[in-house]
Amino acid sequence: MFLIFFFSFFQFIQLQLDPASSNFLPANSNEEITQSLTVTNTQHGQKTLAMRMRIAYKVNNQDKLEQGQVNNFPPGL
Repeated sequence: MFLIFFFSFFQFIQLQLDPASSNFLPANSNEEITQSLTVTNTQHGQKTLAMRMRIAYKVNNQDKLEQGQVNNFPPGL
């Protein structure tokens, strides 16, 4: 099984991505992998922050793809 998480921002967003806590998650594990990111809206007050995401994974040997967009970030970001 694999899991790939993609995300993207508009070009006016500056992104700083910290390293992931791991790159391997054992099957049937209660462990987690974390990764922090910092975004800066260079057009704050003019354009709102939005993030697009896509998650690709495999279940029972079938490829799956989920995607969406997050628009409801707290005001002031």
